[in-house]
Amino acid sequence: MVDKRAVTASEKISSLLSSSLLGLYRQLLTRKFIILMGVVSLSLLLMTALLMLLVGSESPTSSVFILVKLLLPLAIFVLVAGYLFHSRVTRPIALMAEQLSLVGKGQVTLQELTDKDSEIGHLARQIQSVDSKLFYRNNKLLQLNEALERQSIQLKKAYQVKSEFMANMSHELRTPMNGILGFIQCLQQKNLGRESNQQVEYIKDSAFTLLTLINEVLNFSRLESDRVELCESDCNLTRLVQSCVNSVAQEASLKGLKIEVNLPEEERCDVHADEQHLRQILTNLLSNAVKFTDQGFVKVSIDWLREEANEIEVCIRVIDSGIGISDGQCEEIFDAYSQIDGSISRQYGGTGLGLTVSSRLCDLLGSKLKVVSQKGVGSEFLFRLRLKKALNATESQPVALSSDEVCDLSRFSHCRILVAEDQYVNQQLVIAFLKSMGLCNIDIVGNGEEAVHYLDKNLPDLILMDCQMPVMGGLEATRKIREKQNCAQLPIIALTANVLESEKQQCFDAGMDAYLAKPIIKINLFSTLLSVLSADAVS
Repeated sequence: MVDKRAVTASEKISSLLSSSLLGLYRQLLTRKFIILMGVVSLSLLLMTALLMLLVGSESPTSSVFILVKLLLPLAIFVLVAGYLFHSRVTRPIALMAEQLSLVGKGQVTLQELTDKDSEIGHLARQIQSVDSKLFYRNNKLLQLNEALERQSIQLKKAYQVKSEFMANMSHELRTPMNGILGFIQCLQQKNLGRESNQQVEYIKDSAFTLLTLINEVLNFSRLESDRVELCESDCNLTRLVQSCVNSVAQEASLKGLKIEVNLPEEERCDVHADEQHLRQILTNLLSNAVKFTDQGFVKVSIDWLREEANEIEVCIRVIDSGIGISDGQCEEIFDAYSQIDGSISRQYGGTGLGLTVSSRLCDLLGSKLKVVSQKGVGSEFLFRLRLKKALNATESQPVALSSDEVCDLSRFSHCRILVAEDQYVNQQLVIAFLKSMGLCNIDIVGNGEEAVHYLDKNLPDLILMDCQMPVMGGLEATRKIREKQNCAQLPIIALTANVLESEKQQCFDAGMDAYLAKPIIKINLFSTLLSVLSADAVS
């Protein structure tokens, strides 16, 4: 901090002055002592010679008298010289040496020395002047430091408020998005005409685009506030990349783009890595490649660089034949909210956060996202990863059900389901989803407290619990439910717009069995219900 530097500077100056004065003090003492001893020695020699001359011609008493007469003036001279030397040299220097520790604090008092016209007086005035200047400068630096600290506290508060605002906004935006996307899925199950189906599909695409923008802003907010945590697990790198390619395949097909994939064999790519953030990086890069490429191709590859007993190093590349970037703008594209120019944003849309998020996630994974591009020719984004090998080979993931397939849970129609949700639209959406799956025995409560009281008289087979509700939230309600008799094993599934990894963990820590993020995707709800109800039936 600034004040520490000021104190350090003062201490250095004080130390320098102290050593200089003490050195001068020692030099003066040494020189005066040599001169004094020289005078005394010469005087003694002279007296000895005179005494020897007198001894021969006079009596011993007379000789002693003469010796006393000679030594008395000398003794007086030595005493007077010593006193003067002490009062005018050694004492002032000792006094100044004592004051040196106070230099820079504005407490140096050398008034009795500063009035003198001697070199000692000049030195005392200089020390007092240095003390005043250092004290003034230190005060200025301390004031500046206090102002900086106040501003730092204000910035931290503003930063925290912004992060909380972004998280709250994400939650508030996801809540109505849950209704929009949910009822779109309900409409898609109806026998609509061709034109109506197409219009519903347009609404769905627009809603998912809006959800992507919300996620980008939330991810950037989490990265800015250092709330992103690594969560490593065993996964297969080849299947992960192929899954990301599949997510953009339809959009690429609509634009007539060819997607080229060059991946190693699955057997070689079982790794221990942060699958969630790797997927986010790859999805952002592939989405950008498809978005900014109007004709040609998009290519993704994994280059095998090095393999050891427990570790591999690979380079993942995403190449496109799109609009490209000029050399001077390659670094700017990683800046937040940045696109090459305003026309790009108007033509292609987006927040300008995708590459920023990807770059920062690469940094978090110990890598560096790089770009090689030529305007009008295309771009190549690449990053290297050093990954630990998985201890056990990851099993091939089951084929995901299509949202168009029938989600039938009618064999569990006897199960009573309690839905704890405060938003009326979300209540109706969950009811619609459950009834379409053959689950019609449904009770609704508006908050966590009502859910706890409901269990005083009823015992459902499963609870769908929102986390953020008035009166009592879902986490607190879950903890209270777990304390009730016969409720320790009652399945509770979180339905929440809180999507941070730490918030997800809070759900499990509170005692929930599963987690579904809003907006709710029907097929995900079906899979989770099937898993929980099947396990409960077996137990």
